[in-house]
Amino acid sequence: MTTTTIVVIVIVVLVLIAIIAAVAMSARKKKQEQNRSHAGEIRDQAAGQAAGLKQEDARARETEARAAQARAEAERLEADAADRHNTLSDKRASHEETLMHADHIDPDVDDNSGNRSSTSSSSTASSSGNRYDSTDHTESDSDRTTTEGDRPTTPPPNRET
Repeated sequence: MTTTTIVVIVIVVLVLIAIIAAVAMSARKKKQEQNRSHAGEIRDQAAGQAAGLKQEDARARETEARAAQARAEAERLEADAADRHNTLSDKRASHEETLMHADHIDPDVDDNSGNRSSTSSSSTASSSGNRYDSTDHTESDSDRTTTEGDRPTTPPPNRET
């Protein structure tokens, strides 16, 4: 091989290397541009999702606020119910005291049993002999039992006077 042939081969190899490098760089730039474009599309989708997320966040906060409002209303209603139960308990106690006082001063009521005596001529006595008229009796014996949270039972007042 002659020097000219070697120089021509070297020049051809260098040109081929240059062409391959140019094609590789072009392909890499094209790939980068595709990646940039794809990344832009993904960012646009993410921006759309962000708006949706803000709406979902607003709905979640609104639901939390409604739940808190419902809890507050429930607590208020529970407190109101407790107050009404306490008032009812006080009124029942007052009612019992009133009946006991009436029994205490009524000569037709037997002091030991709380029942009217059989010799009673009173027109208010019921046919069953109870101290309550059937129209006045609204609570059953089970209603009088105390449970946790009810008023404590108090012994009847001393009838010895």
